[in-house]
Amino acid sequence: MPNQDSKAARNIPLILGAASLAACGGGDVSPGDFAAALVPRCTTSILVDDQLAQTQVALTKLGELISLATDDSSGTPQPFSAEGDCGGWVFFTPQPGDDALVTDYLVDMQDYCVTTAEESLRFNGQFAAQELSRETEEGTLVSELHTGFTDLYTYQGEEIFRLSLEGGKVVYGRPTDGRPLPPTSVSPDLLTLSRMEINQESAGITNYLNAFSGKLWEQDGLNTLLVTGGRYTYGFSGATFRLDNDSTPLLLDPTTGEWLDGTLILLSDKYPRTEISPTGTPGEYQLVVPASPGSSDDDCGVAEALSGP
Repeated sequence: MPNQDSKAARNIPLILGAASLAACGGGDVSPGDFAAALVPRCTTSILVDDQLAQTQVALTKLGELISLATDDSSGTPQPFSAEGDCGGWVFFTPQPGDDALVTDYLVDMQDYCVTTAEESLRFNGQFAAQELSRETEEGTLVSELHTGFTDLYTYQGEEIFRLSLEGGKVVYGRPTDGRPLPPTSVSPDLLTLSRMEINQESAGITNYLNAFSGKLWEQDGLNTLLVTGGRYTYGFSGATFRLDNDSTPLLLDPTTGEWLDGTLILLSDKYPRTEISPTGTPGEYQLVVPASPGSSDDDCGVAEALSGP
């Protein structure tokens, strides 16, 4: 059985942008005092839908499964299975290959069930993971992880989410001849993905995250994520935003993927610069449009663009 102590370092919270922002909705818009130049042009609270908030947890759990699937510190990878903590099974199968520097895995989830603080999540579907090594003067180092999946289903109560991911990649910041070491701010893991879709089938809404990039490291028991690029599209309104951090990283719970601190910047040709940050109350975030020359009450339209039906 793989050593589970190393898995948190390689959770894939690429997910944060799509999972947190996809859920934005509700809240009362208050344009603020337009007579004061330094007062934000729009400040409002947005509430994250419970089901969509749990999608963030679901994707964090997938990151853990990928880490388990690729944890071959004991030597040659062997097939194994694990029972969910509330039912179902997940099966890990190494795929044979001719290249000693490439290890392929198939992860098959059959009603695999995990519990969260709120309730249980079930997974059905398969995804592949591939870990690459490279020859160096220090020996053969495990250096990269690639993954992707199509039509992976997550169930939470009556809610159904269909997840797809293309071009998921992690370049380990601290590769070794065994398991990569936990990343640091000096040597972070580099995260990229080509495209991710989260389809909330009951609501008929699909949200998209494209060309995402970020840096991940561990610090003081938390995962730290610096978003360096990406485009988020909210399916209901069709509004698209570019993602940034302004060099200020986000702090994430390594177990749930919950966004605890830090500010995410949304940039758009149609809407003004917008800042979103957690308030400290689970599921609640603050949206702020800072004061800037030429601002108007139309700046609060960004809140409607991130609201549901």
